Amino acid sequence: MDVLEVIAEPARRRIVAALLTREASVGDLVAALGMSQPAVSKHLRVLREAGVVSVRARAQLRIYRLEAGPFRELDDWLRPYRRLWGGHLDAIERHLADTSAASAAAEPSASSTPAPPDSAGPAPAPAGPAPAPAGPAPTPDRPAPTPDRPAATSAGLVPTIPAAPAPTASSAPAPSVAEESS
Repeated sequence: MDVLEVIAEPARRRIVAALLTREASVGDLVAALGMSQPAVSKHLRVLREAGVVSVRARAQLRIYRLEAGPFRELDDWLRPYRRLWGGHLDAIERHLADTSAASAAAEPSASSTPAPPDSAGPAPAPAGPAPAPAGPAPTPDRPAPTPDRPAATSAGLVPTIPAAPAPTASSAPAPSVAEESS
């Protein structure tokens, strides 16, 4: 049986992980892994036949330890795949770094933020109508943006929703009940 097939079984991987730090008897492995003694013995036999572990007798105990040879073979087999994925992971890392740098440059800095209005009065209302939201034109499969569902821009960012226009002088408030009765 191939080493990869042998250690593909989860219980055997747990045994290998337990033996990674120190040698152990069957009883030690039973206590550490919470498995039954027959199950641990069965998996140790398979690992021993594959050459993954070796056993030595110490009085009545059988002490198991990992053997490095099968893991070197496995490492040799994995090397080309590691190179393949290493290149892909490096490319992902570069992309994430570029994306982070681009979004950091796009965010306004604290020094460029306008100062808050002073307490002399409210800020002046913007002149003219509110700008239309950015984004593609509505189609049957892409409805028009609403306040709860703004349009997405081509960069994938959601634009801020413009504030409602300020009231003009021609739109006077409705008279109150007290003014109507006088």
